[in-house]
Amino acid sequence: MFWYIDEQGRKRGRQIKLFDDTFHTIKYVSKDGEKRSRTSWVHSALLRKLTQQQKPIPEWLQLYDEHAERSPCLFGLPQLLTAPIDQPVAIVEALKTAVISTPYFPGFIWLAVGALSYLNADRTDP
Repeated sequence: MFWYIDEQGRKRGRQIKLFDDTFHTIKYVSKDGEKRSRTSWVHSALLRKLTQQQKPIPEWLQLYDEHAERSPCLFGLPQLLTAPIDQPVAIVEALKTAVISTPYFPGFIWLAVGALSYLNADRTDP
């Protein structure tokens, strides 16, 4: 699981990603024949479980599901609070790449966008 925490320390979402023995994202074939990643979000998984069990949905989860911005920040932003101002920042697509790169290239602050379409001005503003 990967927490998305913004530059102010607020938890914005937690992504669930399943990996196989070779550390690749597990894929499945959807009902319409499309190959998809086994990736979800904690709030979605909890909502799905409660719905399947026909249990009441807590108000906070309903509000989050209806109004929350979906991980509107880069993964790894809290590092910017403690890193030297002149330390270079490396932005990659996959969260796994940022995590794995950190010990191998410690001279960089490793951040991830989570998907190529998420690389935009709003997310890189901090």
